[in-house]
Amino acid sequence: MRCTHCDYLLFNLTQPTCPECGRSFDIGWYRFEPAAVSFHCPHCDQAYYGNDAQGLPTPRAFTCVGCNHPIHLNLLRVVPQRPDAVGRRIDETPWDQRRANGTFRAWWATLKMVMVKPTEFFRLQANPSISDAWFFSFISMCVGLAAVGLYQVVFLGLFAGLGMFAAGAAPMPWGFVILPMLGGMVFGALLGPFIYGGIFACTIHMALFFLAPQRREMGRTFRAAIYCMGPYAVCVIPMCGSSIAGVWMLVSLICAVKEVHQTNGWVAALAVLWPVVLLVGCYILLVAALLLGALA
Repeated sequence: MRCTHCDYLLFNLTQPTCPECGRSFDIGWYRFEPAAVSFHCPHCDQAYYGNDAQGLPTPRAFTCVGCNHPIHLNLLRVVPQRPDAVGRRIDETPWDQRRANGTFRAWWATLKMVMVKPTEFFRLQANPSISDAWFFSFISMCVGLAAVGLYQVVFLGLFAGLGMFAAGAAPMPWGFVILPMLGGMVFGALLGPFIYGGIFACTIHMALFFLAPQRREMGRTFRAAIYCMGPYAVCVIPMCGSSIAGVWMLVSLICAVKEVHQTNGWVAALAVLWPVVLLVGCYILLVAALLLGALA
């Protein structure tokens, strides 16, 4: 039972407010296994147990049998009764529910959410596991890289077919072409999310150091950046898929930074895009210098 904003453990609290980040929470947001936790009266510590499908006591508001005080679910103190007691958000992301709904269906639903509703996704996304984020991006990059590789093979096949009509043309060395391509695809899918996620996390935090002093820890940025590799699957679109994927990843990342670090849109955009703006500016200055040198 963790805070969705700062990952603080919310068991044994006497008020429905996270002590770490100050955000309020609702016990009704969570689902518990039967008898995994008990709910204690804030006045006399009388214990109650969940009796509905969500593992919560019903009704939500009642009079305590121990002290006759009127109490509400949100005033109860949640106490774990087992070492493995877990409170799961009932509004988990599709990726958090993949074991119940199937990996491919969960990946597709998560991809659509990251691309179309990134703010909502990162508001709900409470799973602190970087390995789960990597697995999602791994599938996305496998899809995108497989499409890119297929298009390259088709292009090379057409090129080789045209070359066959030339006199004395050598056969296409497919083994030397396809094997390195497959190796690059595997390497990119396995390490790409970590490499690009790490680069983005570092550059974003360099900017947030000055722009958002109340920023959250770098691990949350790293996890968000890995999830934002998901739009790479758009590379299945021929010719322009890579360009669309690149822009979409940046847009999703801006929304992620805005939600994760609770900043405004301009700060999030500047934190994400400043390396791109810097590189474009250096390129323009270089071209201008070359033109001026040629005209001198």
